[in-house]
Amino acid sequence: GVDWKAALDALVQSAYLVTCMVHALTDVLIEVNPRHVAFYRRVFGFVVAAGERLCARAGAPSVLMRLEAAEFGRRLNLAVA
Repeated sequence: GVDWKAALDALVQSAYLVTCMVHALTDVLIEVNPRHVAFYRRVFGFVVAAGERLCARAGAPSVLMRLEAAEFGRRLNLAVA
């Protein structure tokens, strides 16, 4: 009965705020399964930073993606003036 979409939204927003406000990082890097690349490209504007390779931790293929933190915030409607 948990609203997983609301929980995921809160998690992503929290990660953004900690990344930018606490640590002042400028870029967001994510490692995703190749079949999810199009989603992150379309929804957030991520670009592929490194080609596909095997993620030993997950035992699955992965792709590294990058996005400027400021753009990520704009996409989340959390950008701070």
